[in-house]
Amino acid sequence: MFAPFGFYNASDFNPGEILWITATPTDSDQDSVISELEGLGFTITVVDEGTGPYNPNNYQAVFIHEDVNSGTAWATLDTSTRGNTTAGAVISETALYDEFLNGNTGQSLSGTNTFTITSAGSNHPITKNYAGSIDPGNLTGRCNLMVSGSSLANWDTNSIYPIINVYDIGDNDEGGTPQNGRRVTLPFGNNNGTMNSTGKDIWVRAIQWAAGDTRL
Repeated sequence: MFAPFGFYNASDFNPGEILWITATPTDSDQDSVISELEGLGFTITVVDEGTGPYNPNNYQAVFIHEDVNSGTAWATLDTSTRGNTTAGAVISETALYDEFLNGNTGQSLSGTNTFTITSAGSNHPITKNYAGSIDPGNLTGRCNLMVSGSSLANWDTNSIYPIINVYDIGDNDEGGTPQNGRRVTLPFGNNNGTMNSTGKDIWVRAIQWAAGDTRL
């Protein structure tokens, strides 16, 4: 379930600043997740797509919401550091998978709104609290066939397609380049409704993991 404030144990981890790129204003789902992250000690800097540019290396993690225009959002990040930033990156805009991961873009869903946790997902901090088929409330896209990273959850309509794909520091992207920061594909949005408590919890945990949070 969606974790209340104070749920996570204290550790030596020092929550920092998250750059949140969206098409302002934020919706109620974003506001809820932002509030949860702030309760965990993070500072959330919300910026409108196309402003900046911002150097992602100045943040613990970058989140890019599905509402953005991919080209405009990509231009929000500094060109010299955005391609292989040391910051974690959680990408809900599927058209940016190719920029961050040097591979194919994700595709829009045409089928069920559910996904199934993989064996890797059952042991990963983002999804370890879940098993079987999960309905997060809303999915907006999926990954194409990926040759790198680790799939935590696959689409129920066609299980060859990952929904949540992760890359740890040093993992090769789709083009064979080691990543300087953690990456998460998380195609959650608001095209088909709102996120439920499960979806929001996974969303929060994805950003925590990308930021290096050891409290998970």
